[in-house]
Amino acid sequence: MAAMSATFMGPYKGRHEAVPSGGGTDYFQDKQGNWWTVSSANDDQAPFGEAAMVAVEFDKDGKIHPVGR
Repeated sequence: MAAMSATFMGPYKGRHEAVPSGGGTDYFQDKQGNWWTVSSANDDQAPFGEAAMVAVEFDKDGKIHPVGR
């Protein structure tokens, strides 16, 4: 799950499933400005293996989604 806030202490809003079946997620931006997540699958429905690096993007509301979804 992911949620957004202007400050670390909140309040948080927009809670959503950023990477389906993803767990232990971390986000980073590469030198070209692309956003990625490193995630581990937390169930057998994951569209990727046990560990994956997935390209992500942010929609107009700031929610995170895998690229192309």
